Amino acid sequence: MGLGTCIEYDAAAADGDLSPRMPVVGKDELAQMATAYNAMMDRFQDTVDGIRRAVAEVTASAGGLDQASGTMTRA
Repeated sequence: MGLGTCIEYDAAAADGDLSPRMPVVGKDELAQMATAYNAMMDRFQDTVDGIRRAVAEVTASAGGLDQASGTMTRA
């Protein structure tokens, strides 16, 4: 894997695609960088997934509160 390939993966991440992982070939500095990059992308993806779950929970809770508020107003 060369630097051009690394740049392609970095560009995809910069565009918001956190799914690609760099191939790890060998044990040189590029392989070490690819390993670190993949671990970083895994952590970013976990963080984004957690945020999405939290947003869904807040959205559901807000909908429930809105419905309860409407019921109380009509009562």
